[in-house]
Amino acid sequence: MRQITFHEEADFETLEAARYYEKRTAGLGLTFLDEVEKSTHRIMTNPSTYQRVGGEVRQALVPHRGLQN
Repeated sequence: MRQITFHEEADFETLEAARYYEKRTAGLGLTFLDEVEKSTHRIMTNPSTYQRVGGEVRQALVPHRGLQN
């Protein structure tokens, strides 16, 4: 299985989003990070189902269920 890496800006945006959600509702930031981790695992286990956006780069949307508080 290949290793997944995030672009530096994507890492920053992910952490900023988690902070934002956590400020809105305690625990929501962790829920968001958990959804990111689940999405990452789905890409790792079945990469061909996700859109290629350049080279070996794949893109997946992070489900927002549970993040609408």
